[in-house]
Amino acid sequence: FEADKNDFPWNIDIKGSVSQDVAEIFNRIEYQKQQLKDELKGKYSSDQELLAKKLNHVSDSLDQENVNLIKENFNSYAALSRFKYYKTQFSNSELQKFHNQLDDKLKETEYGRAVKLQSEFANPQVGDKYYDYSAINQSGDTISLSSIHDKYILLHFSSLSCYGSQISLPELNELYQNYLD
Repeated sequence: FEADKNDFPWNIDIKGSVSQDVAEIFNRIEYQKQQLKDELKGKYSSDQELLAKKLNHVSDSLDQENVNLIKENFNSYAALSRFKYYKTQFSNSELQKFHNQLDDKLKETEYGRAVKLQSEFANPQVGDKYYDYSAINQSGDTISLSSIHDKYILLHFSSLSCYGSQISLPELNELYQNYLD
């Protein structure tokens, strides 16, 4: 029998491997989140402000549950793959501790290396100094962040192979057109 988890609805139980069993814990939270969102939309659809408040509360609560599960199951591929969505919820010292506890095999994965990198660089805070990044603009001129004054700056790092980067292009173009001046 060959299938992928994506071939099935959220509420199907798959058992058989340690990786999958941990992944199912996270999948149940996502399923629960979707169920609650659907229920709230049906209940509060006439009051958009209240609906937004309730949806945010549900998301925040279940996101915290995800963070706790990541901490409890950090030495698993399932937790590592979800870490990227919650990485700002962890201190550098926590990440160093978690990375040190990873199996050697997991340390070598893309996600394990990302945890190590994240642990070496503090999350940016308002007022922090920045690296004076330089790049080539649309006109072919080299420009650095320090040379820009009294303007908003939007840096967008993308890759041709990144679907998220590709789907953000129309929105970036709209922003560019709206704020060209």
